[in-house]
Amino acid sequence: MNRLKAVIAALVLFVAVSSAPVGIAEADISVINSRHVNKFPDGVEFVLEARGSAPIKNITLAYNIKTGNTPLDGYDRPKFEPGTSVKASHTLEKRKTYMPPGTEVTYNWIIEEEGGGKLETEPVTFTYEDPRFNWRSISDQGITLYWYDWHSQSEDIARQALEEAVGSTQRLSAQLGITYDRPMKIFSYASKRDMDPVLQSRSEGFSREIVTLGQRTTAEIMLLLLNHFEYKETIAHEVSHMVIHQFAEGPLSNLPAWLDEGLAMNAEKNVPTGYLSELKKAVDKDQLISLQSLGGYTGEPRDVMLFYGESYSIVKYLVETYGQAKMKELLLNLKSGTLINEALKQVYGLDVEELDAQWRNSLGLEPRVVPKGSGATVLTIPTIVPFGSEQATSPGSDSSRSDQRGGSSSSSTASQGVLPLLPIAGGVALLLIVGVGAVVFFVRRSPA
Repeated sequence: MNRLKAVIAALVLFVAVSSAPVGIAEADISVINSRHVNKFPDGVEFVLEARGSAPIKNITLAYNIKTGNTPLDGYDRPKFEPGTSVKASHTLEKRKTYMPPGTEVTYNWIIEEEGGGKLETEPVTFTYEDPRFNWRSISDQGITLYWYDWHSQSEDIARQALEEAVGSTQRLSAQLGITYDRPMKIFSYASKRDMDPVLQSRSEGFSREIVTLGQRTTAEIMLLLLNHFEYKETIAHEVSHMVIHQFAEGPLSNLPAWLDEGLAMNAEKNVPTGYLSELKKAVDKDQLISLQSLGGYTGEPRDVMLFYGESYSIVKYLVETYGQAKMKELLLNLKSGTLINEALKQVYGLDVEELDAQWRNSLGLEPRVVPKGSGATVLTIPTIVPFGSEQATSPGSDSSRSDQRGGSSSSSTASQGVLPLLPIAGGVALLLIVGVGAVVFFVRRSPA
């Protein structure tokens, strides 16, 4: 009986030890200080101070960044001086790990001693924030718009923006036959100067010359320049990307840039005339860019503007000719991993070249021979418009907020509320175009 009691006691002890919280029974390590420091706009610094009964040899920072799609998991080992008392820090730098405001981050430390002792701290979750402003928020239908006071009418404008976002989401969801169920966060800014630090790191010339009006940064977060007369069009465009990507996203999905942007532009109530103007010029001269090459551009600004004009026109042609149901079917095929050429064949009975010929015919042009296999790499391309010389008042704006170019060297006197004369689009190609110093550009929208 005594032997049986001893066996039972041993089993109870084993279960108690094996089920103890991680780090309590495994090692005599104590955490003196663990914290995260917001270094906006440059990222987040993680700081640890710990002691051990034996020298600490390894420290690992494990983190998870919520993106709305597949979370980003990372592990970094900060440098430190091994010993029984240690201090370590590591910074997630913006230039390497981009996080827009509103990003949720979870992290913990893994501390290892010589001899095998190990401690894993409890996970800590926080939200990366832009601390420069006294943020206010309004919500409806799962969409939250964050804003700060910049004008006497800023609250009314924020409510109008939220109403536009809700309406656009419901309209596009109904067209696709889905229920948009992701939380959506829209961080709205009042000027280029306020918004620039939030954007992904870019070249100095790019940042000086470009004004971003809107950008889908993650599956759940959108940035918006609210103090601009086109803010409603920008919202419709970016919300389109949000809804379309929920519908068409998947681990194997392959959504071409022309289709993504064409759908977003068709979601806008008013398509800027600059795109249509470039399209008309190209049709009149029979200088349309082939559909096989509409992945992205490294050419002149006119070519980049034409990309958006053609993308809009092609998607409009597909929807008007074959119906919305066929477009939904195409998106589902792309979601499953089918490449665009094969997806077009399955849904429309056309390959890319044949669609190009049909579309050209609808514009009054003869088909042309395009070498197969010459398509460009699919890119996501932001929409931009150059500064013009005419003033246009943005909602609630006044002359004191007119010059928001951030120290541009251009001699133009254009302001934040300038009416764009020639909407153009460029993505990676834009970096090559920025060097044309005679023109100052607006980045209008980016699918991200």
